[in-house]
Amino acid sequence: MPVIENRSESDRIEKLKNRMIYYNYLSKNIVQSGSDTSHQDSSRIPVLLGSIGTPCYVISTASIPPPLITADLLIHFEANNSTSYSGSGTTWINIGTGGTTYNATLSGGTLPTFVNGSIKSFLFTRNLLTTGTSYLSYNYMSFLRANAISDDFTWCAWINTTQVGNGLNHYQLMYIVSTETGDVNDDFGFGIDMNGKLSYGDGKTGGTDITLRSSQSVNTGVWTFVAVTRKKSTGAVVLYINGVADTSGTCNSGNTLSTATYVLIGTETDFPGYTFGGNIGAVLGNTSVLTGAQILQNFNAKRAIYGV
Repeated sequence: MPVIENRSESDRIEKLKNRMIYYNYLSKNIVQSGSDTSHQDSSRIPVLLGSIGTPCYVISTASIPPPLITADLLIHFEANNSTSYSGSGTTWINIGTGGTTYNATLSGGTLPTFVNGSIKSFLFTRNLLTTGTSYLSYNYMSFLRANAISDDFTWCAWINTTQVGNGLNHYQLMYIVSTETGDVNDDFGFGIDMNGKLSYGDGKTGGTDITLRSSQSVNTGVWTFVAVTRKKSTGAVVLYINGVADTSGTCNSGNTLSTATYVLIGTETDFPGYTFGGNIGAVLGNTSVLTGAQILQNFNAKRAIYGV
């Protein structure tokens, strides 16, 4: 456990020697268990105070974020990690548990542009998709998935955009991640609708398309952490914005969303949606339904990188 110093807290520490307290690395406050309501437990680290008679001060010199949830993290693309992207080339390396089998290829008539700034990301240009093959002319990424992430899943991404989609249905979005195909099939789309709301929808062969959308807009021009969870058995879907659940509902249940053998980042193989317009810094895909606390932890794990 860390040993830290902040002499302004010395009076409080004298009274708490030999007791476990918590340091909230986001608010930079020292709190006792259960006394801090400003953030969830995922933003706190335990600190054991020194022995009686030994001067001890609690440290507040650096923020220590929690780790990403790596359980079932099959897909993990991270622009701010040089192992995932070195800064050049047409391959975004998967550093998730699925390994390089799931590497994404930068594709299209023009490739997504790597932004090598203080916040590293890929810049995509928004384009209207008018046919099922229009995406081939524009910037996107793709990887083969061999039916992975088709049942229970969680998709998360860091995005920055001011753009919107072309409608309210999941085949009309501006896409973050999708397996969209033509007609009503076992596929899904995750992106932003025509009103700037975070949206997710899926189809069912022989059934219908169902789409949910958030109450908050995510096309704010600032870095935003977005996530969706899907439970196959019930069709339960939850949309999250910056680690907090925004909307929940029910989409199609019981079906494996595996019509497409690929996953696309920034586009669809249907129409009339839009390719993504803006920046994507990371994409994560879990083969399980993460809890709200786990998604909040993933947000807190990287928020400092994105200045949130």
